[in-house]
This record gives sequence, structure tokens and C-alpha cells, in this order.
Amino acid sequence: MAKRRTNLEWQSLFEQYESSSVTQRA
Repeated sequence: MAKRRTNLEWQSLFEQYESSSVTQRA
């Protein structure tokens, strides 16, 4: 159960990943 993350946690992680990916691509 501890491994499961809430939608908010995944959303924040995705936002960080997307922002970093976009910066690297550009």
C-alpha cells in the first residue's frame, strides 16, 4: 500500500518531469 501514490503526487511528479523534458529538448 505504501508504494501507491495519490493522483496529486503523480501529477506533481509528471509536471516536474515534463518541465525538465521540455527544457532539455529545447
